[in-house]
Amino acid sequence: MRVKKKEEDPSLPQGEKEKAPPLAMRLDQLEAQVTALASFREVYDSRFTTLSEKIGEIRSMVLTQAKDNAELKAKAEKALMAIEGIKPEEFRAAIMRRDAEIEKINTKLATLEDMIKSLMNEMKEFRSVVAQFKGMETILGMTDEARKNMMRIQQLKDQVEVMADKVMAAFLEFQRGFRDVTNLSLKL
Repeated sequence: MRVKKKEEDPSLPQGEKEKAPPLAMRLDQLEAQVTALASFREVYDSRFTTLSEKIGEIRSMVLTQAKDNAELKAKAEKALMAIEGIKPEEFRAAIMRRDAEIEKINTKLATLEDMIKSLMNEMKEFRSVVAQFKGMETILGMTDEARKNMMRIQQLKDQVEVMADKVMAAFLEFQRGFRDVTNLSLKL
């Protein structure tokens, strides 16, 4: 929006002729200032837009963080209530019961191991008796009996392994629970 400089009008008096160029210069300066202000306004508008977007993002992050904090607080309160519900006397009693059960199973396991050793000794004796027999039919009959004995031994062995696995699983579960309770009480 430049204002065109007017050519000097010869009809203007001399004083007004001298004022015309500074007025045109002043108009050019004002126009330059208006243009500069418009460009500043555009820059600030874009900065305000960017700031508004960032404020929106920050607000969203704050809301998300508040939600996460509320969830964590609820979980912490739930864990605290669970820990407060644990009574040391009852926990010790449960540990003692588990220890007694483990001891019983260990006793049964030792008994079964003794039985297996006894059966193995009987099998050795049986093999020596079989070696003494010369008749084929006798040996075949004894082989069937030996198979039955071996099956019984295998069944006993399987039972012992199952019981040992149960004892180990119960002990590991108990140990894990005890560790979890200890960790929770240490955290609190």
